[in-house]
Amino acid sequence: MSAITLACVEAGYGRKDVLRGATLEVPEGCVTALLGENGAGKTTLLRVCLGVVRPRRGAVRILGRDPFQDAREVRTRIGFVPDRPDAYGWMRVGDLAR
Repeated sequence: MSAITLACVEAGYGRKDVLRGATLEVPEGCVTALLGENGAGKTTLLRVCLGVVRPRRGAVRILGRDPFQDAREVRTRIGFVPDRPDAYGWMRVGDLAR
């Protein structure tokens, strides 16, 4: 099973396209880096994977799950440290330290 699977994902904000046809497969146990200039879409891609930004088109699976239908399950199994930290609404202070 793949840890991350994106197929032809398109996403953006308002009329601005950020991801156009993004396709990515990361096998379980693999370390992967996203490299690119500011504004290239790295954070948007990760937000799609977390189920925070819904893509306009395409399919997303994280650990075999849909990050929109199974948002809590996906978010409890992965870590994401954005440039501007924020916690999920359901998290308590202790959850941030685990």
